[in-house]
Amino acid sequence: MRLLLIAPSTRAMAESAYRAGYDFVSMDFYGDVDQREICRNYSLSHDFHEEHTIDNLFKHRRDVRYTHVVYGSGFENRPELVEIFEKESILLGNSSKILRKVRDWDVFFETLRRIGIPHPESKVVKGDEARALLSENPSMVIKPIKSGGGHAIYDRSILDEEPELDDEVLVQEFVRGVPASATVLATKDGCYFIGATEQLIGDGQNKYRYVGNIAPLYARREVMEQIARLSIKIVEAFKLRGSNTVDFILSGGVPVVTEVNPRLTGAMEVLERAFKINLIDLHVKACMDDLRDVDVMPSRGFQGKKILFADDDLQFRLDSLAFVKDVPRYGEKIAKGSPICTVLGSGNTRRECIKDLERKETIIRRGLIQ
Repeated sequence: MRLLLIAPSTRAMAESAYRAGYDFVSMDFYGDVDQREICRNYSLSHDFHEEHTIDNLFKHRRDVRYTHVVYGSGFENRPELVEIFEKESILLGNSSKILRKVRDWDVFFETLRRIGIPHPESKVVKGDEARALLSENPSMVIKPIKSGGGHAIYDRSILDEEPELDDEVLVQEFVRGVPASATVLATKDGCYFIGATEQLIGDGQNKYRYVGNIAPLYARREVMEQIARLSIKIVEAFKLRGSNTVDFILSGGVPVVTEVNPRLTGAMEVLERAFKINLIDLHVKACMDDLRDVDVMPSRGFQGKKILFADDDLQFRLDSLAFVKDVPRYGEKIAKGSPICTVLGSGNTRRECIKDLERKETIIRRGLIQ
């Protein structure tokens, strides 16, 4: 078996596969220095010198040798590409058929209604109709049909700037609360609840952008039990396989589900650190019907990550630091709005973990200014 790990960013997956002892190769947009220290990585930035798109990433699969595929973000919105992977290799993850079902928003929310899962009012409409709906109801937001990472989400304030909308968009009720996600490992015989994380959302450039996670989610025991039951119910309803994440807003102690990410997500590394697991290993074994048990250790303290984005065009000129991941090459130019790197933090309490992430972000940003 030789794995191909493929996604816009594969560093966290690569570290997990490396620790688990797999033979693998990775392919992504950035080609971060810390990833290239542990595996053979091919990147659109440094090997192919091409625009960062899923299509460009996918076409270069023929440039590497592999037998099994683990895909990450972006591919859940491209089932036609996943279908080609299914024909060419052994797919470790959800099939193209399942992706088409779980990413059909009408089917998705109708399924949630049928199985009794709380969710925001949501419907797919034409772009012009979405503008009118948002004007009438300022509590709604507009999301792209092919969602991901909090990109291209618009509310009433942003709509005043008249952004260009797709032909079809998802209009969804805005729910106030704590953004969170729950990870469930699914096998042919049943599901295992791994844990839940708080999602860090928003920065100075985009208030809806995903920027990180904290594990475990700070919530009462009975709320966590409700989250586990609800998440497993959704994963079973869509017959998902491997590692999957249910996104929700914890509103008044009630998890209100917004979407499912039918793949490994950015939360994986904080879950691994918090609960002493290896998610790539569990994902592969779950997809190959080789999983016998899942041993999730109780978390001692909190583990966090935060992705830093460039406020302006800059050049990366920092020496390596133990808490920094997704490290660019020294002297690499980074455009405004692009990711710089990721910082990892921890603490005995959630507040301590947040403070640790803030302190480390300050070190990075001050160092880049100097």
